[in-house]
Amino acid sequence: MVERRLVTIGASAGGVQALVKLVHGLPSELGATVLVAMHLSPDVPSHLATVVGRATDMPTVFASDGMPLAAGTIVIAPPGAHMLLNDGTVSLSSGPKEHGERPSIDPLFRSAAATYGRSVIGVLLSGSLDDGVAGLAKIVAEGGTAMVQSPEDAIHPSMPLQALRRVQVEESLPADELGRAIGMRISEKELAMSLHEGGPVGGPDEAAIEEMPKDASTGLTCPACGGAIWELRNDGVTVLRCHVGHSYGLESFAEAQSDETEAALWEAIRALEERRALLMRMADSADRSSRTLSAGQLRDAAADLDAKADKVRRLVELLLAPGGPLDAAAVRPIAVDAS
Repeated sequence: MVERRLVTIGASAGGVQALVKLVHGLPSELGATVLVAMHLSPDVPSHLATVVGRATDMPTVFASDGMPLAAGTIVIAPPGAHMLLNDGTVSLSSGPKEHGERPSIDPLFRSAAATYGRSVIGVLLSGSLDDGVAGLAKIVAEGGTAMVQSPEDAIHPSMPLQALRRVQVEESLPADELGRAIGMRISEKELAMSLHEGGPVGGPDEAAIEEMPKDASTGLTCPACGGAIWELRNDGVTVLRCHVGHSYGLESFAEAQSDETEAALWEAIRALEERRALLMRMADSADRSSRTLSAGQLRDAAADLDAKADKVRRLVELLLAPGGPLDAAAVRPIAVDAS
């Protein structure tokens, strides 16, 4: 049995600035490993470890598969991989995206909660939609501590707001105060609990993906793979998941569905415009063959398609306008309420 304390941090849009401020406030001799999951594109080289490392004397590195956890070290999930925990080491997973992201925050939080229980502090910083909320609820359910960046301090307050609505959060502070608050928690040894025997190899929820409740099917389909979506209620937070393992909160699902619908509408416009272009080529060919009547009919049909494509385009722009039915921002919370 090994005593180990963890600080798990999740961030998305606007999270770099918040993370730098938090890390700057951490004590240099921190008796815990700090694990960070931030939405990073796999298509762009990331310098996040370097940027964060400038704010602290603690070693700051991107995670590698199998690396051991060490107190006083900041470990960041690399682009394109979920970061999970397995009996004192880090596991990197290329499993299904969650909330449309890999790395996602929820897999790290779930894995930490299942493996280290009450020894975990979970922190949500600035970000859009609701990644990390279900994982933070899991940390609390296992006896850990939840903290969030105060929404008024966050560039994008959605993730902290969703956590405050749905999770028993113990601290809501500006980013530059969170580091000091975390250090005090750890120095008081409120989280000094023994490591659970063993630990998840691939993340605590991944093994149960095939066993969906029969009465929880929603009739919805997964925006990522087209599979059936089930609604699960985990630790008081609603999660939408397909058999493959793509997972969403309600807000991230709504945005992914909106993106899918937008893509389908633009595809319809593309098909109409390609059909019009083909008819015009056929009309030109008919002209060259002195089939004037056929050429005129083809051009009339092309003009009709052009008018219809223009109507569809204007409808799509109306649907996508701010406040319109397909405006993804409309699903994001703007205030904390009691609902």
